[in-house]
Formats: sequence, structure tokens, C-alpha cells
Amino acid sequence: MSGLTPVFQLPYLTDLDPAADIGVVSQRLAERIDSVMTGRAVDPQLSTLQQEIAARSTADTALGNRVGVLEAAAALGIPVASMRGAGSYSLPNSAWTGLPMTASDLVDTLNGHDPLGANPSRWICPAGEGGWYLAGGAAQFISNATGRRFVGVHKNGVDNPPANNMLPSVTATAVTLGAPTSLHLLAPGDYLELQAFQDSGAALAMTIANCGWWLARLIKT
Repeated sequence: MSGLTPVFQLPYLTDLDPAADIGVVSQRLAERIDSVMTGRAVDPQLSTLQQEIAARSTADTALGNRVGVLEAAAALGIPVASMRGAGSYSLPNSAWTGLPMTASDLVDTLNGHDPLGANPSRWICPAGEGGWYLAGGAAQFISNATGRRFVGVHKNGVDNPPANNMLPSVTATAVTLGAPTSLHLLAPGDYLELQAFQDSGAALAMTIANCGWWLARLIKT
């Protein structure tokens, strides 16, 4: 299912995986685009862009729709990024750890993330790009029935309980845990990263290729 923004009738998803908050970001970015377009004169170029946004939002798959909305936002000058993991990864026991996003970025308009750099878990706010950023994501843990699992998008490596999601009792099957959509005030040099925690008693492998997170700036300061 999808909803429509009030002015330009831009579609956004409403019934995707609630744990990943994809529907939330789709709606908020579509509404942000709608508000930006409301203040502009309607001309042929704007009409073409509007049609492109609508086509992307309605034609793509679940992941593609999220990326399509982010790309549409980028086309209107709204800074966005979407990062994902690759390969294999072992999460240490009882320590909040930034998950490395080493696959090619789906989109990163401000180039705040380097998947091959020294800190592939971090999106670092560039000079002159401070503001209020919305972020969310998801992580997948392999089968293990011991301990708890946490995931959240954190600023500068500091645990932020309101931005965390926790599974108190883990079954013996793989589980995907979504990081709640959270709002962060970033200054240049601040960084965000998707962090995970587990206390199974030993290092725990993760399906890192199924882990990823996104961000979008709502207000520039």
C-alpha cells in the first residue's frame, strides 16, 4: 500500500517492514519533497521531475523504493545516504560496535562515507553540512539462542538508548532487528554509525550483507 502527499500527490510506502522503518522514511522524505516543491514555480522541468519521482516511488521493489525515494530527494538537493555491508563479520561479545558498511554506497550525496576507508562504519558530517539528520537501519544476527541483541544508530560512538531496539530473548533462528528512526543534530566532524551489541558469551557472526542504514538531512544549521 502507499499514501500520497497533499500537494503534488507523491506516493510513499506505508506497509513495508516496520522494523526497518522504510515506510517511515519514505513518507517523511516524500512529504519533505512535497513541501520543497510547493514553494517553487510550476514549470516544465519541475513537472518532469515530479513525474520521475512518482515513477520511481511506484515502480520499484521494497529496497528499490527506499533507494528511489532517496534518489528523488537528492535530485531536489536534500542530502541523503544509504549504506550496506558486505562479506563476513563477527560481532564482539558485550561491546557496542559500529558495523562496517563495505559495499558500494547506494547513494551518498555529501560523500560522508568511505566504504574502503579507515572507518567504513562511519558517515562523517562534512564541513559546512551541519544540521538535523534523520537516520535508521537494520542488522541481521545469525542463529543463536543465548543472550540479547541490540541495534541503533549512534552519534560519535555514544550509546543512545532512545535510538536503540532490543530483543530480550533470542530464538535459535536468524533474526533481523531494526534500528528505530532517530533524529541527530550534527556539526562538521560528527559521525553517525549503525552500532550493534550482543551478549551471547562469545563473538557472534552476523549476516553483514543483510545489514544497512540510511540518513537524510531535514534542516541545515
